[in-house]
Amino acid sequence: MFAMNTILSLVLCGFAPPGLLADQPVVDRGEIKAGPILTHAFAVRNSGNEPFTITEVVGGCGCLRAAASQKTLAPGQSGEIRVEVGTLALPAGPNTWTVTVRGVRGEGQPIETLYLTLQAKVVREVAVDPAAPSLTAVGAPSHLVAWRDRRPGPLIISQAESPSAYV
Repeated sequence: MFAMNTILSLVLCGFAPPGLLADQPVVDRGEIKAGPILTHAFAVRNSGNEPFTITEVVGGCGCLRAAASQKTLAPGQSGEIRVEVGTLALPAGPNTWTVTVRGVRGEGQPIETLYLTLQAKVVREVAVDPAAPSLTAVGAPSHLVAWRDRRPGPLIISQAESPSAYV
């Protein structure tokens, strides 16, 4: 009886449950190696009784790309929000990426927002410090670049190049 009264009160007050829900809005991928693209697909579904149209999928940083598998989901229909994270330049240690999904259900309804979070601990097996050195000098320039290799085998540098004819 309490649940029915609560639902009736919420409907009378103009509150409706969200149209787009994620089966697992926060995912921890554990340890990952820096370098390869980290991919994940968040399963989402339209829990409402009207079609839900995804109007925007935005990644929280420049290393993240995200897209919806389809723009409109019918009531009860499922889809995916696909996420790709470029891990090459990420700092070692715990990292968190957020995707904001916005959309509407039905005509004239307010915009709804769903936040999806991907987490991982980045492990850098080979590190170059600084990652992108830049030089400005008068005379003969010099710059120290350090490599750290945490892999069990040896690191063999077979070639080093610069796009500048002066380096």
